[in-house]
Amino acid sequence: MTAEELGFRLHRLDPGATLRIDEPTLLSAFGATNLSNEVFHRIEIFATEHRCSFAPPEHGRDTPCFEKDDIF
Repeated sequence: MTAEELGFRLHRLDPGATLRIDEPTLLSAFGATNLSNEVFHRIEIFATEHRCSFAPPEHGRDTPCFEKDDIF
């Protein structure tokens, strides 16, 4: 998946909806090899541009996800 394809999918999400995306696909979309702080920052900016928030993988949840803002 490219960043453009990801942006299209985020644009089409309903308010409050979540899109989980596996780490290898996310890395590929942003041309990265690991989830460094710099990559997280780029992803967060990308998410904000698409009216979403980004939740990186954490303990107990190993799939990063985007959540569409519920207020436009």
